[in-house]
Amino acid sequence: LDLDVVMSMAAPAVKKRMKYLWDIVCNPTRYVPETVFEVQHGGPRTYSKAHSEAIAAAGIAGRADGPVLGRTVAFNVFEERGEGDAGRLRFILGTLGLNAALDGVYKPDVPLQHVSGYLHNVCATCASTRALACSFYQVLIPKESRKYYRWMDDSGSVWELHRLPMGLCVSPELLHLITLVIGGADGCSASPAPRGVTVEAYIDNLRLGGDRGPVIQWTAEVDRRAKAARITWKPADSRTAVVEY
Repeated sequence: LDLDVVMSMAAPAVKKRMKYLWDIVCNPTRYVPETVFEVQHGGPRTYSKAHSEAIAAAGIAGRADGPVLGRTVAFNVFEERGEGDAGRLRFILGTLGLNAALDGVYKPDVPLQHVSGYLHNVCATCASTRALACSFYQVLIPKESRKYYRWMDDSGSVWELHRLPMGLCVSPELLHLITLVIGGADGCSASPAPRGVTVEAYIDNLRLGGDRGPVIQWTAEVDRRAKAARITWKPADSRTAVVEY
């Protein structure tokens, strides 16, 4: 996705916050001591070479020219998709050293609640949902910043992430704000949704609620904004387009 385009759609305060979060991602040594990124000679090598190669083939990572900097751990989480679906593995790079160093420096500024806190929106007569395909991995990291997000596989090869690390503490808030801005949440977007359309986001999931006409119209606008920012939604068969209750 094009983060500059997303920021151009954001309200001033949210744009400022997004720039701060993005600066932490790209220039972490401005916020933590450089000793956090000391060369790790004997870090964990539990992640397989085969999985690393598969991630690289998907364009999410690539071979690194240097050593692992800082304390990181690469692992997979199994996601069960539903009946008839065998599920999939989701790759996560845990930036343990950087996260620990940012504790006390970075504090989340988004009131993420338990998912039950968003259920009131199901009372709307009509709803539209969207979800980012590949989630965090739509956000491309500049080449000069990828050295902070490396890991070593079980063969001793070093790899670096090309996309926003899911295991970095600031990443969920950044992606949550991206979703709110594109969705037109009041106070987050420079051009918010019209009155009568509610906008709820939970990291990379978006839900619009209200009467059928306004929801359909605003969904089309949200899709237009997403296209302008080069955001890809999950396929229509994996989400609900517009449903009346």
